Amino acid sequence: MKKVFFILIISFSFLNSKIVVDHNQNEIEIDDRVKRVIVTSGYPIPSIFAVFDGTTKHLVGIPKSSMLAAKHSLLAKIYPDVVNINTAYDSGGNSLNIEEILKLKPDAVFYYADNKINKEQLTNAKIPNVGFGASIFNNNPLKVFDEWIKLMGELTNKNSQAQKIIDFAYETEAKILEKTKNLKDRPVALIIMHHRDGKFTVNGKNHYSQYWLDTTGAINGAKHNGVKEMNLEEFYKINPDIIYITNFNPFMPEDFNKPINGLDFTKIKAVKNGKVYKFPLGMYRWYPPSSDAPLALMWLAKHNQPEIFKDLDMKKETLNFYKKFFGLDLAEDELNSIFNPSREAGNI
Repeated sequence: MKKVFFILIISFSFLNSKIVVDHNQNEIEIDDRVKRVIVTSGYPIPSIFAVFDGTTKHLVGIPKSSMLAAKHSLLAKIYPDVVNINTAYDSGGNSLNIEEILKLKPDAVFYYADNKINKEQLTNAKIPNVGFGASIFNNNPLKVFDEWIKLMGELTNKNSQAQKIIDFAYETEAKILEKTKNLKDRPVALIIMHHRDGKFTVNGKNHYSQYWLDTTGAINGAKHNGVKEMNLEEFYKINPDIIYITNFNPFMPEDFNKPINGLDFTKIKAVKNGKVYKFPLGMYRWYPPSSDAPLALMWLAKHNQPEIFKDLDMKKETLNFYKKFFGLDLAEDELNSIFNPSREAGNI
């Protein structure tokens, strides 16, 4: 039986509050219109909330990783005040400085729903907290984005033009699937997530990678669940046709043309054929849920199936997208910065 996730709102006018059911199915009593928000985990949430809200004035705290992405993205151009938002409560890992959070007097704290440590810390401190889920939506980045903005709408009592973006994303998905759903000739791809302690982690099943690759005409060469460290032998055994690198590490495609920390990838098919690509960074990193999701679908489809999508002009599509949804006329250097993100953006 298909699970139905919903948001229940019960208003109490005499208390000026309401009950919200979040993506963990927890009931939280919260201010009737949330105006001071802190995000403790779920790094894409701040950028999505800014796009949803049309401002960053209601964001009073964001994670350091989200700030790093913001400083190297177009989010800071559209909402320049984002670089001044507090990050002092982020102690690294899952640890939160509750004292710093209390200083910011939040109406609500948003956290990644699977982060039980954040939930426990915030609940024990009696701070209203709202879980934003991904795994409950099968780690489908479009569905996650959709459900997040719905929950944000219930929390803030407002509609948003972000809904137009997700509508466009679903339209884009349908057009791409029409061309890829029956494909038999699909390249094998790997998506590298992190680089920690000299080792690369790769995204397998039950992660956003499965959706991105299935939808855009590729095969996910990683058959493990979630994110897992892979050694060099495993890379060679899979021998992917394409390698994608997320913005959660500082490595660039050219780095794979020579040994990395003693690991020689140069004889892997993707490296030999020049098919190692860095995920772009627009309003946020393109790998997880973001407002750039329609563009991410196009970009992946064009790399995975270049012949089928040979008429897809990413430059034109990106310029039109930012003009239509953000009223922004991208300069040439801004456009280039999306598709050539800095190393610094991945130094998390």
